[in-house]
Amino acid sequence: MSGLDIFTISTVVAALAVINTVALIMVWRINPTVPGLGIWSLSQCLHISAWLLSVAVIQGSLQGPIYTLVNNSLNLASMILLFEGAMRFRGFGHQATRRWLILAGIAMAVGISILNKEAIIRRYIWHDSICMVMLIAAAVTMMWRTAPHERIVHGMAAGFFAAMAGAAAWRWSVAVMLPEGEAFPYRTLNASVFTLVALCGLGWVYGVMLSVNMRVRQQVLAVSQIDPLTGLANRRQLESAMMRALARQRRGAGAFGIAYFDLDRFKSINDRYGHTGGDAVLVTVAERLCDFLRDSDNVARIGGDEFVVLFSKLATGHDLDRACARLRQAVEGPMVLGDDVEDVCISLGAALAPRDGQNIDTLLNHADQAMYEDKRRRRAERQPEDGAHIIPFPPPDEKGRPRGAAFN
Repeated sequence: MSGLDIFTISTVVAALAVINTVALIMVWRINPTVPGLGIWSLSQCLHISAWLLSVAVIQGSLQGPIYTLVNNSLNLASMILLFEGAMRFRGFGHQATRRWLILAGIAMAVGISILNKEAIIRRYIWHDSICMVMLIAAAVTMMWRTAPHERIVHGMAAGFFAAMAGAAAWRWSVAVMLPEGEAFPYRTLNASVFTLVALCGLGWVYGVMLSVNMRVRQQVLAVSQIDPLTGLANRRQLESAMMRALARQRRGAGAFGIAYFDLDRFKSINDRYGHTGGDAVLVTVAERLCDFLRDSDNVARIGGDEFVVLFSKLATGHDLDRACARLRQAVEGPMVLGDDVEDVCISLGAALAPRDGQNIDTLLNHADQAMYEDKRRRRAERQPEDGAHIIPFPPPDEKGRPRGAAFN
Protein backbone atom coordinates (compact mmCIF):
# COMPACT_ATOMS: atom_id res chain seq x y z
CA MET A 1 0.00 0.00 0.00
CA SER A 2 1.48 3.38 -0.98
CA GLY A 3 2.24 6.26 1.34
CA LEU A 4 -0.67 8.21 -0.15
CA ASP A 5 -3.06 5.40 0.71
CA ILE A 6 -2.05 5.25 4.36
CA PHE A 7 -2.09 9.04 4.53
CA THR A 8 -5.59 9.15 3.07
CA ILE A 9 -6.84 6.53 5.47
CA SER A 10 -5.24 8.32 8.42
CA THR A 11 -6.80 11.60 7.33
CA VAL A 12 -10.26 10.01 7.10
CA VAL A 13 -9.78 8.40 10.50
CA ALA A 14 -8.69 11.74 11.97
CA ALA A 15 -11.78 13.39 10.45
CA LEU A 16 -14.01 10.75 12.01
CA ALA A 17 -12.26 11.29 15.33
CA VAL A 18 -13.01 15.03 15.05
CA ILE A 19 -16.68 14.28 14.36
CA ASN A 20 -16.82 11.91 17.35
CA THR A 21 -15.18 14.47 19.62
CA VAL A 22 -17.45 17.33 18.58
CA ALA A 23 -20.55 15.14 18.95
CA LEU A 24 -19.48 13.92 22.39
CA ILE A 25 -18.66 17.42 23.62
CA MET A 26 -22.07 18.64 22.45
CA VAL A 27 -23.80 15.80 24.30
CA TRP A 28 -21.79 16.68 27.41
CA ARG A 29 -22.67 20.38 27.23
CA ILE A 30 -26.35 19.58 26.71
CA ASN A 31 -26.34 17.12 29.64
CA PRO A 32 -23.67 18.49 32.01
CA THR A 33 -25.10 16.64 35.02
CA VAL A 34 -24.59 13.17 33.53
CA PRO A 35 -21.41 11.77 35.11
CA GLY A 36 -18.62 10.51 32.88
CA LEU A 37 -19.37 12.63 29.80
CA GLY A 38 -16.74 15.24 30.65
CA ILE A 39 -14.05 12.58 31.10
CA TRP A 40 -15.08 10.86 27.86
CA SER A 41 -14.88 14.20 26.05
CA LEU A 42 -11.38 14.75 27.40
CA SER A 43 -10.46 11.21 26.33
CA GLN A 44 -11.66 11.95 22.79
CA CYS A 45 -9.71 15.22 22.71
CA LEU A 46 -6.51 13.34 23.55
CA HIS A 47 -7.42 10.66 21.02
CA ILE A 48 -7.93 13.16 18.22
CA SER A 49 -4.65 14.90 19.10
CA ALA A 50 -2.87 11.57 18.70
CA TRP A 51 -4.56 10.91 15.33
CA LEU A 52 -3.67 14.36 13.99
CA LEU A 53 -0.10 13.83 15.11
CA SER A 54 -0.06 10.48 13.28
CA VAL A 55 -1.23 12.17 10.07
CA ALA A 56 1.53 14.76 10.38
CA VAL A 57 4.17 12.06 10.94
CA ILE A 58 2.94 9.96 8.01
CA GLN A 59 2.88 13.03 5.76
CA GLY A 60 6.46 13.78 6.75
CA SER A 61 5.71 17.14 8.31
CA LEU A 62 6.98 15.90 11.68
CA GLN A 63 9.87 13.47 12.10
CA GLY A 64 11.74 11.94 15.01
CA PRO A 65 11.04 9.57 17.91
CA ILE A 66 9.79 12.40 20.11
CA TYR A 67 6.57 12.59 18.07
CA THR A 68 6.04 8.84 18.34
CA LEU A 69 6.50 9.18 22.10
CA VAL A 70 3.88 11.96 22.31
CA ASN A 71 1.50 10.03 20.05
CA ASN A 72 1.68 6.87 22.17
CA SER A 73 1.39 8.82 25.42
CA LEU A 74 -1.75 10.60 24.21
CA ASN A 75 -3.29 7.34 23.01
CA LEU A 76 -2.64 5.51 26.26
CA ALA A 77 -3.88 8.43 28.37
CA SER A 78 -7.07 8.54 26.29
CA MET A 79 -7.65 4.82 26.93
CA ILE A 80 -7.23 5.26 30.69
CA LEU A 81 -9.67 8.18 30.69
CA LEU A 82 -12.11 6.20 28.56
CA PHE A 83 -12.23 3.53 31.28
CA GLU A 84 -12.57 6.19 33.98
CA GLY A 85 -15.48 7.74 32.06
CA ALA A 86 -17.24 4.36 32.04
CA MET A 87 -16.71 4.01 35.80
CA ARG A 88 -18.18 7.45 36.45
CA PHE A 89 -21.08 6.94 34.06
CA ARG A 90 -22.09 3.74 35.85
CA GLY A 91 -21.47 5.26 39.28
CA PHE A 92 -18.92 2.70 40.46
CA GLY A 93 -16.25 3.37 43.08
CA HIS A 94 -15.04 6.65 44.55
CA GLN A 95 -13.75 9.30 42.17
CA ALA A 96 -11.47 10.90 44.75
CA THR A 97 -9.74 7.58 45.42
CA ARG A 98 -9.28 6.82 41.72
CA ARG A 99 -7.90 10.27 40.87
CA TRP A 100 -4.43 9.39 42.09
CA LEU A 101 -4.58 6.00 40.37
CA ILE A 102 -5.45 7.72 37.08
CA LEU A 103 -2.54 10.15 37.41
CA ALA A 104 -0.20 7.27 38.27
CA GLY A 105 -1.50 5.26 35.31
CA ILE A 106 -0.95 8.15 32.90
CA ALA A 107 2.55 8.70 34.30
CA MET A 108 3.30 4.99 33.81
CA ALA A 109 1.99 5.17 30.23
CA VAL A 110 4.31 8.09 29.49
CA GLY A 111 7.23 6.19 31.03
CA ILE A 112 6.52 3.12 28.88
CA SER A 113 6.31 5.32 25.79
CA ILE A 114 9.69 6.89 26.63
CA LEU A 115 11.36 3.50 27.12
CA ASN A 116 9.98 2.11 23.84
CA LYS A 117 10.02 5.16 21.59
CA GLU A 118 12.64 3.66 19.24
CA ALA A 119 11.73 -0.06 19.54
CA ILE A 120 8.77 -0.53 17.23
CA ILE A 121 7.95 -4.16 18.12
CA ARG A 122 8.23 -3.65 21.87
CA ARG A 123 6.32 -0.40 21.57
CA TYR A 124 3.34 -2.09 19.92
CA ILE A 125 3.37 -4.96 22.42
CA TRP A 126 3.21 -2.60 25.39
CA HIS A 127 0.92 -0.03 23.79
CA ASP A 128 -1.65 -2.52 22.53
CA SER A 129 -1.58 -4.55 25.77
CA ILE A 130 -2.60 -1.48 27.78
CA CYS A 131 -5.21 -0.52 25.20
CA MET A 132 -6.74 -4.01 25.33
CA VAL A 133 -6.94 -4.00 29.13
CA MET A 134 -8.53 -0.53 29.30
CA LEU A 135 -11.05 -1.22 26.52
CA ILE A 136 -12.12 -4.59 27.92
CA ALA A 137 -12.40 -3.05 31.39
CA ALA A 138 -14.60 -0.28 29.94
CA ALA A 139 -16.80 -2.84 28.16
CA VAL A 140 -17.23 -4.91 31.33
CA THR A 141 -18.00 -1.76 33.34
CA MET A 142 -20.75 -0.73 30.93
CA MET A 143 -22.43 -4.14 31.28
CA TRP A 144 -21.78 -4.86 34.96
CA ARG A 145 -25.01 -5.19 36.95
CA THR A 146 -27.14 -3.55 34.30
CA ALA A 147 -30.92 -3.58 34.57
CA PRO A 148 -32.73 -5.51 31.81
CA HIS A 149 -33.88 -2.31 30.09
CA GLU A 150 -30.28 -0.98 30.05
CA ARG A 151 -28.56 -3.96 28.47
CA ILE A 152 -29.28 -3.12 24.85
CA VAL A 153 -28.14 0.51 24.90
CA HIS A 154 -25.19 -0.06 27.25
CA GLY A 155 -24.38 -3.20 25.28
CA MET A 156 -23.90 -1.19 22.11
CA ALA A 157 -21.13 0.94 23.63
CA ALA A 158 -19.65 -2.11 25.35
CA GLY A 159 -19.68 -4.09 22.11
CA PHE A 160 -17.73 -1.43 20.24
CA PHE A 161 -15.25 -1.13 23.12
CA ALA A 162 -14.69 -4.87 22.80
CA ALA A 163 -14.31 -4.58 19.01
CA MET A 164 -11.67 -1.88 19.45
CA ALA A 165 -9.90 -4.19 21.91
CA GLY A 166 -10.03 -6.88 19.23
CA ALA A 167 -8.31 -4.56 16.72
CA ALA A 168 -5.57 -3.85 19.28
CA ALA A 169 -5.27 -7.58 19.99
CA TRP A 170 -4.79 -8.26 16.27
CA ARG A 171 -1.86 -5.86 16.00
CA TRP A 172 -0.45 -7.10 19.32
CA SER A 173 -0.52 -10.72 18.09
CA VAL A 174 1.29 -9.75 14.88
CA ALA A 175 3.99 -8.01 16.91
CA VAL A 176 4.36 -10.95 19.32
CA MET A 177 4.55 -13.62 16.60
CA LEU A 178 6.69 -11.67 14.12
CA PRO A 179 9.75 -13.79 13.17
CA GLU A 180 13.06 -12.34 14.25
CA GLY A 181 14.62 -10.14 11.60
CA GLU A 182 11.38 -9.64 9.65
CA ALA A 183 10.15 -6.08 9.18
CA PHE A 184 6.93 -5.12 10.95
CA PRO A 185 4.14 -4.51 8.37
CA TYR A 186 3.58 -1.02 9.70
CA ARG A 187 1.67 0.60 6.85
CA THR A 188 -0.56 -2.25 5.71
CA LEU A 189 -1.46 -3.38 9.22
CA ASN A 190 -2.08 0.09 10.60
CA ALA A 191 -4.27 0.97 7.62
CA SER A 192 -6.63 -1.85 8.59
CA VAL A 193 -6.40 -1.21 12.34
CA PHE A 194 -7.01 2.53 11.90
CA THR A 195 -10.11 1.82 9.79
CA LEU A 196 -11.53 -0.61 12.36
CA VAL A 197 -10.86 1.78 15.22
CA ALA A 198 -12.48 4.67 13.35
CA LEU A 199 -15.64 2.70 12.63
CA CYS A 200 -15.80 1.38 16.19
CA GLY A 201 -15.25 4.92 17.46
CA LEU A 202 -18.37 6.04 15.65
CA GLY A 203 -20.24 3.07 17.10
CA TRP A 204 -19.27 3.60 20.73
CA VAL A 205 -20.00 7.33 20.64
CA TYR A 206 -23.43 6.60 19.17
CA GLY A 207 -23.96 3.93 21.84
CA VAL A 208 -23.02 6.44 24.55
CA MET A 209 -25.52 8.91 23.09
CA LEU A 210 -28.26 6.28 23.36
CA SER A 211 -27.25 5.48 26.94
CA VAL A 212 -27.27 9.17 27.89
CA ASN A 213 -30.65 9.66 26.23
CA MET A 214 -32.09 6.72 28.18
CA ARG A 215 -30.66 8.00 31.46
CA VAL A 216 -32.02 11.50 30.94
CA ARG A 217 -35.44 10.08 30.10
CA GLN A 218 -35.33 8.02 33.30
CA GLN A 219 -34.43 11.13 35.29
CA VAL A 220 -37.29 13.10 33.72
CA LEU A 221 -39.68 10.24 34.41
CA ALA A 222 -38.49 10.03 38.02
CA VAL A 223 -38.95 13.78 38.51
CA SER A 224 -42.43 13.59 36.99
CA GLN A 225 -43.40 11.00 39.63
CA ILE A 226 -42.03 12.84 42.68
CA ASP A 227 -43.65 15.61 44.71
CA PRO A 228 -41.00 18.38 44.65
CA LEU A 229 -41.80 19.75 48.11
CA THR A 230 -41.83 16.58 50.21
CA GLY A 231 -39.87 14.17 48.03
CA LEU A 232 -42.72 11.67 48.28
CA ALA A 233 -44.35 9.98 45.32
CA ASN A 234 -47.05 11.94 43.51
CA ARG A 235 -50.44 10.75 42.27
CA ARG A 236 -48.99 9.28 39.06
CA GLN A 237 -46.54 7.08 40.92
CA LEU A 238 -49.22 6.10 43.45
CA GLU A 239 -51.51 4.93 40.66
CA SER A 240 -48.66 2.86 39.18
CA ALA A 241 -48.05 1.24 42.57
CA MET A 242 -51.77 0.53 42.98
CA MET A 243 -51.93 -1.03 39.51
CA ARG A 244 -49.07 -3.36 40.45
CA ALA A 245 -50.73 -4.18 43.76
CA LEU A 246 -54.04 -4.97 42.02
CA ALA A 247 -52.23 -7.22 39.54
CA ARG A 248 -50.53 -9.10 42.40
CA GLN A 249 -53.84 -9.39 44.25
CA ARG A 250 -55.51 -10.94 41.20
CA ARG A 251 -52.70 -13.49 41.07
CA GLY A 252 -53.46 -14.51 44.64
CA ALA A 253 -50.97 -12.37 46.55
CA GLY A 254 -53.58 -11.38 49.15
CA ALA A 255 -55.34 -8.17 50.09
CA PHE A 256 -53.89 -4.68 50.31
CA GLY A 257 -55.29 -1.46 51.69
CA ILE A 258 -55.00 2.28 51.33
CA ALA A 259 -55.28 5.02 53.93
CA TYR A 260 -56.38 8.43 52.64
CA PHE A 261 -55.90 11.38 55.01
CA ASP A 262 -55.59 15.14 55.13
CA LEU A 263 -54.54 17.61 57.83
CA ASP A 264 -57.18 19.23 60.02
CA ARG A 265 -57.14 23.04 60.15
CA PHE A 266 -54.38 23.22 57.52
CA LYS A 267 -55.94 26.35 55.99
CA SER A 268 -55.75 28.15 59.32
CA ILE A 269 -52.06 27.18 59.60
CA ASN A 270 -51.43 28.68 56.17
CA ASP A 271 -53.35 31.83 57.11
CA ARG A 272 -51.50 32.23 60.39
CA TYR A 273 -47.94 31.34 59.38
CA GLY A 274 -48.00 31.81 55.62
CA HIS A 275 -47.03 29.30 52.97
CA THR A 276 -43.59 28.84 54.57
CA GLY A 277 -45.23 27.52 57.70
CA GLY A 278 -47.63 25.34 55.70
CA ASP A 279 -44.79 23.89 53.66
CA ALA A 280 -42.82 23.16 56.85
CA VAL A 281 -45.78 21.22 58.24
CA LEU A 282 -46.11 19.19 55.03
CA VAL A 283 -42.39 18.36 54.99
CA THR A 284 -42.46 17.28 58.64
CA VAL A 285 -45.51 15.09 58.03
CA ALA A 286 -43.67 13.49 55.10
CA GLU A 287 -40.67 12.78 57.34
CA ARG A 288 -42.91 11.18 59.97
CA LEU A 289 -44.50 9.03 57.28
CA CYS A 290 -41.14 7.85 55.96
CA ASP A 291 -40.06 6.90 59.50
CA PHE A 292 -43.30 4.98 59.99
CA LEU A 293 -43.60 2.99 56.75
CA ARG A 294 -42.38 -0.52 56.10
CA ASP A 295 -40.24 -1.21 53.02
CA SER A 296 -43.20 -2.92 51.35
CA ASP A 297 -45.51 0.10 51.78
CA ASN A 298 -45.88 3.20 49.61
CA VAL A 299 -46.82 6.77 50.42
CA ALA A 300 -47.77 9.67 48.15
CA ARG A 301 -48.81 13.27 48.45
CA ILE A 302 -51.59 13.64 45.91
CA GLY A 303 -52.33 17.32 46.35
CA GLY A 304 -52.46 20.12 48.92
CA ASP A 305 -52.53 18.50 52.36
CA GLU A 306 -53.81 15.12 51.13
CA PHE A 307 -51.72 11.95 51.47
CA VAL A 308 -52.32 8.31 50.59
CA VAL A 309 -50.54 5.33 52.13
CA LEU A 310 -50.65 1.93 50.42
CA PHE A 311 -50.33 -0.98 52.85
CA SER A 312 -49.22 -4.27 51.30
CA LYS A 313 -49.56 -7.80 52.65
CA LEU A 314 -52.78 -7.41 54.61
CA ALA A 315 -54.94 -10.42 55.46
CA THR A 316 -58.15 -8.85 56.77
CA GLY A 317 -59.87 -5.54 57.40
CA HIS A 318 -58.72 -5.73 61.03
CA ASP A 319 -55.10 -5.59 59.79
CA LEU A 320 -55.94 -2.42 57.88
CA ASP A 321 -57.64 -0.90 60.94
CA ARG A 322 -54.58 -1.58 63.08
CA ALA A 323 -52.26 -0.14 60.39
CA CYS A 324 -54.40 3.02 60.19
CA ALA A 325 -54.31 3.39 63.99
CA ARG A 326 -50.52 3.20 63.95
CA LEU A 327 -50.44 5.68 61.05
CA ARG A 328 -52.55 8.19 62.96
CA GLN A 329 -50.33 7.83 66.02
CA ALA A 330 -47.17 8.35 63.93
CA VAL A 331 -48.38 11.48 62.11
CA GLU A 332 -50.36 13.30 64.79
CA GLY A 333 -48.66 15.29 67.50
CA PRO A 334 -47.32 18.75 68.32
CA MET A 335 -45.14 20.58 65.82
CA VAL A 336 -43.14 23.76 66.45
CA LEU A 337 -44.01 26.66 64.15
CA GLY A 338 -42.14 29.85 64.92
CA ASP A 339 -42.85 30.74 68.53
CA ASP A 340 -45.93 28.50 68.74
CA VAL A 341 -46.66 24.81 68.75
CA GLU A 342 -49.43 23.45 66.55
CA ASP A 343 -51.20 20.22 67.40
CA VAL A 344 -51.29 18.37 64.08
CA CYS A 345 -54.34 16.15 63.64
CA ILE A 346 -55.58 14.21 60.64
CA SER A 347 -58.86 12.97 59.22
CA LEU A 348 -58.43 9.48 57.82
CA GLY A 349 -60.36 7.04 55.68
CA ALA A 350 -59.39 3.60 54.40
CA ALA A 351 -60.28 1.07 51.74
CA LEU A 352 -59.38 -2.61 51.43
CA ALA A 353 -58.95 -4.40 48.10
CA PRO A 354 -60.79 -6.38 46.91
CA ARG A 355 -63.48 -5.85 49.57
CA ASP A 356 -64.08 -2.15 48.81
CA GLY A 357 -63.21 -2.15 45.12
CA GLN A 358 -61.14 -3.74 42.41
CA ASN A 359 -59.90 -0.69 40.54
CA ILE A 360 -57.99 2.45 41.45
CA ASP A 361 -60.80 5.00 41.21
CA THR A 362 -63.23 2.94 43.26
CA LEU A 363 -60.71 2.38 46.05
CA LEU A 364 -59.66 6.02 46.19
CA ASN A 365 -63.26 7.25 46.17
CA HIS A 366 -64.21 4.84 48.94
CA ALA A 367 -61.27 5.95 51.09
CA ASP A 368 -61.98 9.62 50.31
CA GLN A 369 -65.61 9.31 51.42
CA ALA A 370 -64.53 7.48 54.57
CA MET A 371 -62.08 10.31 55.30
CA TYR A 372 -64.82 12.95 55.10
CA GLU A 373 -67.03 10.84 57.34
CA ASP A 374 -64.18 10.77 59.86
CA LYS A 375 -63.75 14.54 59.50
CA ARG A 376 -67.46 15.20 60.17
CA ARG A 377 -67.43 12.88 63.17
CA ARG A 378 -64.32 14.52 64.65
CA ARG A 379 -65.78 18.00 64.15
CA ALA A 380 -68.97 16.98 65.92
CA GLU A 381 -66.95 15.67 68.87
CA ARG A 382 -64.81 18.80 69.18
CA GLN A 383 -65.86 22.04 70.73
CA PRO A 384 -65.98 24.96 68.21
CA GLU A 385 -62.67 26.74 68.06
CA ASP A 386 -61.72 30.21 66.89
CA GLY A 387 -58.62 30.40 64.72
CA ALA A 388 -55.70 28.04 64.99
CA HIS A 389 -55.46 25.57 67.81
CA ILE A 390 -52.46 26.62 69.91
CA ILE A 391 -51.16 24.36 72.65
CA PRO A 392 -48.31 24.84 75.13
CA PHE A 393 -44.81 23.76 74.22
CA PRO A 394 -44.25 20.05 74.83
CA PRO A 395 -41.37 18.87 77.03
CA PRO A 396 -38.06 18.89 75.13
CA ASP A 397 -36.57 15.69 73.79
CA GLU A 398 -33.44 14.00 75.08
CA LYS A 399 -31.26 16.52 73.21
CA GLY A 400 -33.11 19.52 74.59
CA ARG A 401 -34.99 20.26 71.36
CA PRO A 402 -38.78 20.74 71.06
CA ARG A 403 -40.46 17.58 69.76
CA GLY A 404 -41.51 17.71 66.11
CA ALA A 405 -39.73 20.97 65.25
CA ALA A 406 -40.53 22.05 61.72
CA PHE A 407 -38.64 25.33 61.56
CA ASN A 408 -37.30 28.01 63.88
